[in-house]
Amino acid sequence: MDEMFIIDHGLRLSVNGGVYFDSDRLDTTREAVIVIGLGGTGADVLLGIKNQIMNRMKRPMDNRGNFLAEYPSNIAFLEIDTDKDTQKKSVGQATFSNDGRDVEYIDADIAKLIATVKDNHGNDPAWNWFDSNITEVGGGNGANGCRQVGRLLLFHSLNRVCNKISSLMVNAAAAAGSSSIKIIICTGIGGGTGAGIFMDVAYLARKIAGDK
Repeated sequence: MDEMFIIDHGLRLSVNGGVYFDSDRLDTTREAVIVIGLGGTGADVLLGIKNQIMNRMKRPMDNRGNFLAEYPSNIAFLEIDTDKDTQKKSVGQATFSNDGRDVEYIDADIAKLIATVKDNHGNDPAWNWFDSNITEVGGGNGANGCRQVGRLLLFHSLNRVCNKISSLMVNAAAAAGSSSIKIIICTGIGGGTGAGIFMDVAYLARKIAGDK
């Protein structure tokens, strides 16, 4: 049997195989898709997904056949992290933008933040999760495996994170021409950032999508 026949009828992407050519690129979904990565593991997974989309899905073109973007405009990516070095990561062709539009860096003076919580929220039931004996860890280069620090930094940057998620949803939904939004959250659960904020980000994203 001819090798190309095998590829065309059994292995090509167009027949759900793993071999693909540029002409095999797939049409995008008809709904908005938001991929959110949390922490270092989330960044790796997000970039892996982005790389696959860049290589396998049809890219938007103008009337002259010029490419307008590296991936469909109804798909958006956002990495939320406490580590500045995350923005330097790459997987295949996928990278994070230099202007920071797809990375939300959450950081603050940890010592001052901890002191503020202790002074202002010591008796607040909503802050029962916070350990009043926590010492200064993390900041600047990640949450250093401390989930409370990751969550604290998210709360400190909550408005900015919510605005970024909302903006991405609005733009992706407009590009899709649909009010349907699919949200994919990528994270590890063994560190400080992703493990500390994944549940909050999931609820926030659902609330923001519902408000749309």
